[in-house]
Amino acid sequence: MTGGYPASVLLLTLLACASESPDGPFALAFDGGEDCVEVDVAALDVPTSAFTVEAWIRGEPAPADRPRPVVSWNGVFSLGEAFGGDTSFSVGGAEPATTVVSVMDGVLHHLAGTWDGETASLYVDGVRQAFADGVVPVAPTATLRVGCDSEVNAFEGVLDEVRISTRARYTEDFDLPSGPFADDVETFALFHFDEGEGAESYDNERGYLANVYGVDWIPFKIAETE
Repeated sequence: MTGGYPASVLLLTLLACASESPDGPFALAFDGGEDCVEVDVAALDVPTSAFTVEAWIRGEPAPADRPRPVVSWNGVFSLGEAFGGDTSFSVGGAEPATTVVSVMDGVLHHLAGTWDGETASLYVDGVRQAFADGVVPVAPTATLRVGCDSEVNAFEGVLDEVRISTRARYTEDFDLPSGPFADDVETFALFHFDEGEGAESYDNERGYLANVYGVDWIPFKIAETE
């Protein structure tokens, strides 16, 4: 199932904030090369009954000659742009939910994939664009990746605010958040990427560490404009 998304989402923009303090906010800029963020999840419990993975991205327009992953965890899920340019979300290695709506167009987008135990749903800018059957995740790898995958494919553009939840947060179209993702008891992992420098990012509430390879830190924030 495919469909359009509201033009009003274009009012949401990722604003450069050169005057912000060194404390942020920041985002990560990927160049499509060997940039990657990796989180060691070997000791974590995989949310097998339901989950949501979501992020804010501004993908650079580029030929659809390779996948451009946003968040991937082998054996559990893959969210991003597939080969050929379709936006895609798959669960447990099943056939993905895909839509022709592009997220690699230089515009800020909220991208989310949900799994309710049976169905994988793909949301672009708060609109359910596609759904497909999923498979209960089994035997996941020990590495959760942001902006890259195990096949050395890489995202190109700006990526901010990655949250994984232990439930399907969205079951219908929803209003977009206008700021950082909230942390709550159903948050499995949350990275704001506001460190601004260095080779590490943290989910401080749960003690998770993300290793940042080759990615540039830039001063950015998610803001709603009139």
